[in-house]
Amino acid sequence: MKKRIKAIFFDAGNTLIFINFKIIKKILEDFNVKTSLSDLKESEMKWRTSLERDIEKLKHLKDQDILPFYFSQILNYLKLNDDTVKSIVDEIISKHRKKMLWSIFPSSVYKVIKDLRRKGYKIGIISNSDGRLVNQLKSLKVWDLFDLVIDSREVGVEKPDPEIFRLALKKLKVDPAETVYVGDIYSIDIKPAQKLGIKAILFDPGDNQSELHCPRIRRIKEIFDYLE
Repeated sequence: MKKRIKAIFFDAGNTLIFINFKIIKKILEDFNVKTSLSDLKESEMKWRTSLERDIEKLKHLKDQDILPFYFSQILNYLKLNDDTVKSIVDEIISKHRKKMLWSIFPSSVYKVIKDLRRKGYKIGIISNSDGRLVNQLKSLKVWDLFDLVIDSREVGVEKPDPEIFRLALKKLKVDPAETVYVGDIYSIDIKPAQKLGIKAILFDPGDNQSELHCPRIRRIKEIFDYLE
């Protein structure tokens, strides 16, 4: 007998919370690089679409090297020279350390989470973060939307290690078959969740990853199509 879904877990960065590209645009302007918000968002989208090609490299990076790699790949789509990219990335990382760049929680996402809660689902976050996620959610005034927030730095294990998913299941007292997980990186989010028997859905806003073996949504509100 098919079990009813009781809990929905989300990744945080680039699934629920997004980069404030206005800050990055301002940094670029300080380096005399002119670009638009749409160009920056498109560059980030292209990088995310190609991410599976670089996933092994990403998984073997040290913690302190992951974000510099991430932002340098985004900037490479702007066709800047290597020295300029390094200087800009250093400044981006400096800004992020002072205040998290992932600071946009769209109203459309807020509405979806509220609607899910009204329907009786338990809602959680499983995120590879740096220990600041809870405080960031509180500063965005959305922390109370979630029954559980797991920040990898706080629990000492990170995706794709299945243990972080097991921890979430244990804390909310649900079985994998009663659970949905939504994330934006196939190898890090989707595959490990699937292996545990969790119904995993790829957040693919650009609709660019049809070759991957999993359900996909372009907008968070489309999750309701998988809960009927």
